[in-house]
Amino acid sequence: MGFALDKFNRPIIMSVGIMVFSISCILMGISNSFWQLIVLRMGIALGEAVCRPAASSLIAEVFSPDNRGVANGIFSWGVYFGYGMAYIFGIYLTDADILGYGWRASYVIGGAPGILIAVAIFFTVRDPRKKEEGAKSEDSKTAVVSYLKDSKTAFWQPAMILLLVSASVRQLAGLSWANNNVNYFEEYYPDKDVDYYWLTVCSIVGGSFGVVSGGFITDILQKKFGLHSRLWVQSGFLTLATPFAALTIYLEPPYCFISLALYYFCAETWFA
Repeated sequence: MGFALDKFNRPIIMSVGIMVFSISCILMGISNSFWQLIVLRMGIALGEAVCRPAASSLIAEVFSPDNRGVANGIFSWGVYFGYGMAYIFGIYLTDADILGYGWRASYVIGGAPGILIAVAIFFTVRDPRKKEEGAKSEDSKTAVVSYLKDSKTAFWQPAMILLLVSASVRQLAGLSWANNNVNYFEEYYPDKDVDYYWLTVCSIVGGSFGVVSGGFITDILQKKFGLHSRLWVQSGFLTLATPFAALTIYLEPPYCFISLALYYFCAETWFA
């Protein structure tokens, strides 16, 4: 997907990815078998894989290095608003049993707006990338070989490898929590009436403030100390997030949610 975005029109590819994501989500709501859910979930992953590299590359060209962190932070609001709203859709919207469709309504209602967004991006967003005038055209084979060499050089940099490993660990922990937190509270606090709106508030408030704050801080530090200072912020805030992650597990509701919000605030500087 990254290769396609480097070579072709990014807004068009992004709109297609969002369309694939949204249609797959809607079709999950009307699926009739388990294998259909698996295939459509793969469609969601395929469409989702477009958004981050496409948006990041567009932001890198539209915004200057001095403001790029905040721009990435604002873009990443979508992650925390979407993740936070997922609890309302997945739990409370399902319980509402809209038109008797139960859990299916959550997928249909959640996926429908994406179709409108995909169409809007397709017709309104223009790719700021311009081909260099007078540049010598390369044949496709030479272009692919050159691209692969550049990718290999970039990938084998120690900083890139460390970022890949840390991102994998970070996402493993985050998604493990996201996929099991409701089960966790039901298992260990069966006698407590846990209001899952707390998870929505923690994600939206803690995550959104954290990611924009991280972008703001890294933009300031980069002006004084250079690009590598962004890694300082990531390392420092992820270290600060660790005790709050542990306290989220050890504290009882509602105090664990306070710790969770602080964890999101510190950890989500990552995306900026």
